[in-house]
Amino acid sequence: MKLTLPNIPKIWKDSAIIAFALIAGIESVMSIAAISFYDTIDKWWGRLLLVIAVYIFLMIVACFVKYKLTKNILTLNIRGIKVIIKQGDIFDAPGWRLIPFAELISFLNFSV
Repeated sequence: MKLTLPNIPKIWKDSAIIAFALIAGIESVMSIAAISFYDTIDKWWGRLLLVIAVYIFLMIVACFVKYKLTKNILTLNIRGIKVIIKQGDIFDAPGWRLIPFAELISFLNFSV
């Protein structure tokens, strides 16, 4: 199995925000628990590199999780209406289908 990084800017942007939030949460827990890296890492640039490495790791993990969650299905809520976008055969799925054709939209209901 080949692991490739997704090339979707929205996923990378969301992953960067999630990584910042996780870094802030980790920092809060460490400050409450009185855990510090000043004793183990003497140089300021070493501590900076550690924070950057943890941030990059968290961003890549968040990116892979978001990519796996949105790979085959996407759920949106538009003005209170739940819209599910799935990959697959439209005629095998149960329920209503939205099939755009020319400038018109046709709703089809196949009873199974």
